[in-house]
Amino acid sequence: MRIAIQGGPASFHDVLTRTIFEETSLEVLHCDTFEQVGQLLADGSAARAVMAVENTLAGPLLNNFKLVQQHQFHILEEHWLPIDQTLMALPGQTLQNLQEVWSHPVALQQCSRLFEQHPYLVATAKADTADSARQIQEQQLKGIGAIASLAAAALYDLTVLQAQAADTRHNYTRFFLLSKERRGAHVPATKASLIVPILSVNSSAALVSQLKKILGKKLSLCQELPGGKNPELLVEVSCPNEKELIFALKKLKSLEPRVQLLGMYQGKPAPQLSSILDSAL
Repeated sequence: MRIAIQGGPASFHDVLTRTIFEETSLEVLHCDTFEQVGQLLADGSAARAVMAVENTLAGPLLNNFKLVQQHQFHILEEHWLPIDQTLMALPGQTLQNLQEVWSHPVALQQCSRLFEQHPYLVATAKADTADSARQIQEQQLKGIGAIASLAAAALYDLTVLQAQAADTRHNYTRFFLLSKERRGAHVPATKASLIVPILSVNSSAALVSQLKKILGKKLSLCQELPGGKNPELLVEVSCPNEKELIFALKKLKSLEPRVQLLGMYQGKPAPQLSSILDSAL
């Protein structure tokens, strides 16, 4: 099976993809951008795509939800992955030897405290975390470090200078497994992602208020999407079982029939800070 992802070998997308398809023969198609991922899935070059959609520090990646909507992909599964941001460099290098650190902009943002503690380090944005590590190894770049996964340090034989380099250990990313077809073998759905248009007669705030009223605690995410001529809300509904989920969606559609369903799938509990702290003790 061919799976399209953003990022190179040992990127966080790559690590999760190989976990999901652990017992399946697969070919991972590495892309520089999420737009390329969407194109490969849309034109049939890939059978599935794995795409990050939310981070516990950075929040929802709204443009990726727009890609799912634009291509009319179907969400098959969601997965949470702990993000082990790790500072690495060539063997023999120390933190004091570095002048520059390369990584994806989001990874650099998540490690802002590292740069505050070491103001001589220059943060340089690159397209991918793992690819930054690869370039350092291939070009034997001294004085430059990378922030990437532990898997990238192992793959490219780099020395770990600081593990858990992110500002907090509560750093998890949510990913969707996407397809052009609806899910096949039935797995009871407990969560749904939808796009709700904001009618001209309603303001965004008024619509959100109505959604909260009819869905209550079942409304797990509600945020306005960027861009586009017609304003829209990204809405996610979470329920204990599929029967309650279907009932909640019927109530939502009675409020706005032009709802676009991106997918119904089995929701995974978001990591809780308390449980992470407990496991670290």
